[in-house]
Amino acid sequence: SHELRTPLNGILGFSSLLQSDPNIKVGSMSAGQVRKIENLAKGLKNQVNMILDIAKSKDDSLVSRNSRIALNDVISDAVLIAEGLQVGRKNRNFAFSTSWGDPVAPTFICDYEKLLTIIRNLISNAFKFGKHDRPNQVEIEISLNNRELCIIVRDTGIGIPVDQQGQVFDDFRQVEMQSNRSYEGTGLGLSLVKRLLNLLGGTISLKSTEGVGSEFIVNIPEQDDLQLTKYSKTEKPLNYSNVIPFEKKLNTKKAKTNISRKILIVDDNPVNCEVIQEVLALNGYNT
Repeated sequence: SHELRTPLNGILGFSSLLQSDPNIKVGSMSAGQVRKIENLAKGLKNQVNMILDIAKSKDDSLVSRNSRIALNDVISDAVLIAEGLQVGRKNRNFAFSTSWGDPVAPTFICDYEKLLTIIRNLISNAFKFGKHDRPNQVEIEISLNNRELCIIVRDTGIGIPVDQQGQVFDDFRQVEMQSNRSYEGTGLGLSLVKRLLNLLGGTISLKSTEGVGSEFIVNIPEQDDLQLTKYSKTEKPLNYSNVIPFEKKLNTKKAKTNISRKILIVDDNPVNCEVIQEVLALNGYNT
């Protein structure tokens, strides 16, 4: 994972630095190209993470890191995902609806990243597998009942033939299997969703009609473990009680004026060191 993620983090780091470069004007062609580089790198990183998570799930090393999350935050991130997927795709519209059974948005104990990965893959498939000759309406419903989160994603896309519906959760499988298929992707999204749901004790069901559209229904029970990490019997949790947050330890104004002080950067990858050095330099720190 280190060899795969490090180059991608370097690309993301440098593209972020370029976007903050005053010599690149906002709205210019160069700025747009940098944003495209960043988006492509993020997409590739998501694919890498997906493949690594599937590999972990096969040898039972995939674990959940649960916390109490605000469902409003989940909705906000899900909307951003849908808006990003909508860009560049014609005739794609989406609508969100929520039901909490309470006027105050609740919290939910779960692994935030894994929950968002499930939502991301379901929404991505809904947007991706649309018919080119007619609009594709994507609807996302998220509700909470009896401490169980229900996520429904439906679309008016190409649908899934009955004889293939049992295969869509297999690795590297898509509805269209011919080599010249018109839909991008590796066929790992739903496979990962199923594995993550198994980890969280959840379920997924499918309703689909070929040429009409599909509906995926996910149910996830609230998790019991509030610890951020599930440690093995031989592994002891790290003690962070004496660590002072960076923003409290250093004052930005003092760091800019006290040029005699330097920050030591330690990393086994030169690209990481360079990115960190440039970010710190932009904020007035010497390294």
